[in-house]
Amino acid sequence: MSNASTVAKLIEQIQALSATIEVQKGLLFDWEQRWSNARMTLNSYLDPMARLPVEKSKIFLDVEPGTADKVPHPLAAPMVFLSISRLWHAVAIATPRLWTALKIELLPRRVGYIKLCNLWIQRARRLPLLLALEG
Repeated sequence: MSNASTVAKLIEQIQALSATIEVQKGLLFDWEQRWSNARMTLNSYLDPMARLPVEKSKIFLDVEPGTADKVPHPLAAPMVFLSISRLWHAVAIATPRLWTALKIELLPRRVGYIKLCNLWIQRARRLPLLLALEG
């Protein structure tokens, strides 16, 4: 076999492999798209914010954490969101930004108040906290 025929066969083999690679890239792209779509669909089921209409989800985003000048109150944000519905409760719990400001009164209190403050701080997750201590 001459060098010319060997080179020609290698070029032909490389072209065939290149064509196969392009086909596989196309298939991989399709599978990646399916995977991405499945992930987005799963996230929409798991993320309570995604289940709210856009105009309602904006309420959670527009609530400013404000200053830590008020103790937790059931009729004020974010506590009020917990009692509207199961969905709103889930969204409020899943929105750490709502829980980043807290006034803690250092007075003899019930165990429930201490637990509430602890939950509040946990719900802020890794976001910076603005705390005011009074007592």
